[in-house]
Amino acid sequence: MTSNETSTTTMNSVDWFTRLRVLLINPPASIQDVGKKRRAQLLSVLTLILTIGLAVGWITAPYATSDFLPLILITVIAYAFSRTTLYQMGIYFFCFGFAAYAFTTLFIGTASSYTTAITTSVYASLIIASILLSLRSLIVLVVFVAVAAFSAPLYSQIPIAIDAAFYRDTGNAIAIGAILVGANAFRAYIEHERLKELNRANHELETLTASLEQRVNERTAEFEVVNQQTLRRAAQLKAVTELSESIAQLQDLNEIFPAATALISERFGFYHVGIFLVYQDRQYAILQAANSEGG
Repeated sequence: MTSNETSTTTMNSVDWFTRLRVLLINPPASIQDVGKKRRAQLLSVLTLILTIGLAVGWITAPYATSDFLPLILITVIAYAFSRTTLYQMGIYFFCFGFAAYAFTTLFIGTASSYTTAITTSVYASLIIASILLSLRSLIVLVVFVAVAAFSAPLYSQIPIAIDAAFYRDTGNAIAIGAILVGANAFRAYIEHERLKELNRANHELETLTASLEQRVNERTAEFEVVNQQTLRRAAQLKAVTELSESIAQLQDLNEIFPAATALISERFGFYHVGIFLVYQDRQYAILQAANSEGG
């Protein structure tokens, strides 16, 4: 097999795996929010793995149908919800369903023991809930487990001795729930602080950007003023040069003065220009020429 054929085979395998992953765990296209999409995908993955694991356990122990079949049914229904826009309902059904199953087996008397009922599905429901549920919903589940566990001797159809083993199993379930609640609360606090830090950094960046923009605008305005002044001076120098050339062509002062006033007014944009001659004693100045009738 050539290297090209090997590469083609590898690409086909990757494409096949990608199509299978999209088919099995990708949520509906209508779910656009990234966080919601990831939660729906995580629910699909967890329920799919548990369904396969429970199915394998049922096959290897067909005599335990009453133990495996309800759990398989719960995971399959939750998986079906994960493939729709109602994935959130699937999360609640999955987490609370696993916990409720344990106490239901005690109520109907199908559980082999209180310890088995607690450790088989309650622990799993708490751990999975800590991944999928919000902190408030996780607290509700832990309270439900605590109430149902402590009151189990009252409704259980199998005898439950209120001894050290009972308190140990109940305490373990509640302790696991409390630890997971604390861990989720700490994670939420860390995420909140990280978000605050990110927002603060974004605010500082926006302030710096605004300051830089203001400085750029100020520098641009100053540059435009300087540029206008430079252009004006260049125009004035050009006008002076042209004025000098024009005046140099005239010989008579009676022609130079009127021409100078007219050219100065025209080139420099003055509405009135006059030329005065000062007497030798510097007591009088007499207007010699002007570009307007007023002059």
